Amino acid sequence: IQTSGISRAWADHLRRLATLEPWVILWYLAGFGSVYYVAMLPLHFYGSFVVEHRFHLSLMSLRNWWVREAKRVGVSTVLSLLLIEALYALLRHVPAHWPLWATLGWVVFSVVLARLFPTVLLPLFYKTTPVEDPVLVERLLRRCRRGGVPALGVFRFQLGAETRKANAALAGLGKTRRVLLSDTLIGAFPPEEIEGVLAHELAHHHHRHIVKLLLVSAIGSWVAFQLTQAVGSWWVQHLVLDSLADIAGFPVFLLWLSCLGVLGLPLQHAMSRAFEWQ
Repeated sequence: IQTSGISRAWADHLRRLATLEPWVILWYLAGFGSVYYVAMLPLHFYGSFVVEHRFHLSLMSLRNWWVREAKRVGVSTVLSLLLIEALYALLRHVPAHWPLWATLGWVVFSVVLARLFPTVLLPLFYKTTPVEDPVLVERLLRRCRRGGVPALGVFRFQLGAETRKANAALAGLGKTRRVLLSDTLIGAFPPEEIEGVLAHELAHHHHRHIVKLLLVSAIGSWVAFQLTQAVGSWWVQHLVLDSLADIAGFPVFLLWLSCLGVLGLPLQHAMSRAFEWQ
């Protein structure tokens, strides 16, 4: 798409139709994202539907899978558009200092997303209700208080209609923090084991793993953006782009960031392994 001239032609065509750059970026991403999604759909379908059914984990019909996929695509599209529009706005308006502002923006976005996840995002995919077993609720909330991580309450989310897998989480920040238990976990495990699962999640908070991961993410993002600033001038020149803010260069921009992400995976996995053992 990048070297064939398609990206350049698509961006130029959109600029003849729209005068404001945010609209050009919006429609460019609509076209690019559609092509990318269709290209990756077979692999995604194989991993999330075929393999899950092969090992008798998924309970979803093909129709239900598509309904859930439509929700996933809708949410990820909105979030991706916000992030990319913000990034290109920084590239246009603060070209010399955009790596710093982009890093700060990413950190803020991550914190806000973590805070909104249990109250806004999770209910879009799963029905969430308070757990009605007062003994289990008190047991888990007491465990939270003992761990120094008080929670708003204990909530059940309906996972059993989709999968046989069990899951739990301590999600949210501050006043939105809550214990989340899947119905498959509540129905198949005794209270002692459920408390053990929660204790594992509490240990992540006790050892400040979330803060550490956020800090590493911020440093990694800043390094990646600084490298992009340094290397980007090379592809801007060779691809005859106006600047890094030229949306016609988005495919190579995305490829570059993806490669940096792959290079950072060993560190991420090493940290994850160490944290899980801890």
